Amino acid sequence: MVAGMTIKPKESAKYLGVYIDSKLTFKEHVEYAEGKGVKAATALTRLANTTSGMPHKFIRRLFIGLVVPRMEYTLPMWYNPVREGEGRRQGAVGIARRMSKPQRLACKVMAGGLRSTSTEALDYHANILPTHLRMNLAAYKFAVRLCTLPPSHPLQKVVERCKRIPRLHRSPIHHLMSAFKDLHNDWETIKAGSVDVVRSQALKFSIPDTKKSAEQDVAKLPKGDRYIYSDGSGFKAKIGAAAWMQPLESTPNREVQRLLHLGPDTHHTVFEAELVGALLAIDIIKSTPCLTKATILLDSQAAILALQSGKTKSGRYLVEEFHNQVRKLQASRKTLRIRIQWVPGHVSIDGNESADSAAKEAALGTSTLLSNPSILSLPLPRSKAAAIAAFSKQTKCDWADYWNASPKGKFTKCIDSAPPSAKVQRLYSSLGRTEASLLTQLRTAHIPLNNYLHKSKATRSRMCEYCNVPETVSHFLLTCRRYSNERQALRRRTKITNLQLCHLISANSKHIHATISFINKTGRLPNYFKSNEDHPPP
Repeated sequence: MVAGMTIKPKESAKYLGVYIDSKLTFKEHVEYAEGKGVKAATALTRLANTTSGMPHKFIRRLFIGLVVPRMEYTLPMWYNPVREGEGRRQGAVGIARRMSKPQRLACKVMAGGLRSTSTEALDYHANILPTHLRMNLAAYKFAVRLCTLPPSHPLQKVVERCKRIPRLHRSPIHHLMSAFKDLHNDWETIKAGSVDVVRSQALKFSIPDTKKSAEQDVAKLPKGDRYIYSDGSGFKAKIGAAAWMQPLESTPNREVQRLLHLGPDTHHTVFEAELVGALLAIDIIKSTPCLTKATILLDSQAAILALQSGKTKSGRYLVEEFHNQVRKLQASRKTLRIRIQWVPGHVSIDGNESADSAAKEAALGTSTLLSNPSILSLPLPRSKAAAIAAFSKQTKCDWADYWNASPKGKFTKCIDSAPPSAKVQRLYSSLGRTEASLLTQLRTAHIPLNNYLHKSKATRSRMCEYCNVPETVSHFLLTCRRYSNERQALRRRTKITNLQLCHLISANSKHIHATISFINKTGRLPNYFKSNEDHPPP
């Protein structure tokens, strides 16, 4: 009782936009999130339909930028990633199935497919990951962010405790740690804010405006100074870094170099290797006595900008270490001046080519001893950017396997062997709404021809009225005698005598516009071109 009013307990309560129930099953919130997604996806139908509206690529951007964030707010809290288990899939399979409904609605609008088109085929033509894979990727990105929190963050100790998985009563973080085994690695620490960089005349940076001016600056470098070229390389799925100091003319055989093997590209990035290369250059400067002026030349503008501003996320600890080493050098050599300059890569500059060769050698596993102790003396922690890139790549491979193993989309697979990728999406880049819808329906065989219409009892016969054979996509495009004249014009335009479906509507086809023009001229599907009578396809 409060002020004479009886307050009854409820099964769930909304807190910070999340419905929390008494058993922490989040059923009410999943239902709420699904409803928000359906509402947002349905709103997309006001912007596009089969024959008019926004093009494929803009609807796709709206789905990724607006619909997904609305329905997947606080996703890691209520979603247990789906993965293969012993005999059956584990995780929140039911939640993934429910959340696929809004995605299916959006993909149908995107691709312009008919209602009977399978979800797998719609995802394929919209180039949107299947729901469970897309949600797994979002959950993994969140989990990696948790693993890279600094010790000062209140969640850091909680995350470390959750790496020990209990048998019962698991929290959402426990579910993440159980689903993704590689989260138990040693991760880099990413702090908030920028690095405290050295701001003095002892350290200067230079990035010429153009590639040509950069080459001219390198050619004008004084002959008597010491120049250290550094580079990072990704070679044969491994990452390495190197620094190479150009010998003086008086001592041509005394070249100095440092090599460091970082590890596989699933744990480290080339950007990280470029920063390590700069640290190796500092090690060379430290080991060279009486050196008061040195120029470090890198071919990575991103690395130079990160070192100059201190504003970077992944690889932040390397930027911090670089400036710490420079400060130590300044303390011991008051007159030392270091200049970091951008040099274009792979333009036959001797020093850069030598550093590149050394970096590739380091990528294959070669490392040299450092003259001064630093964080490079120990194995480097795993990079957040490399982990997310590796997981994204694996997710795309999982999608390809999922697509190939699915019984859906058989017709599409017969005419097109391309795996799910941006290559399929590029088919739609130059097509309007009508053309995109027609292409999807042709590629899925879900198009209003008699063979398809008969399955839904929309027509009495599946036969072509002119040829008395099933009116399929293949028959309509390739063999129907009723459109012989139009097909002959299509052959002349494509310069292909023996036309096949792969020539006309596959991902490798260069004749999509010619195919759409052929369909328009046949008059077989007049409803698709009513809104485009003044602007027929080229």
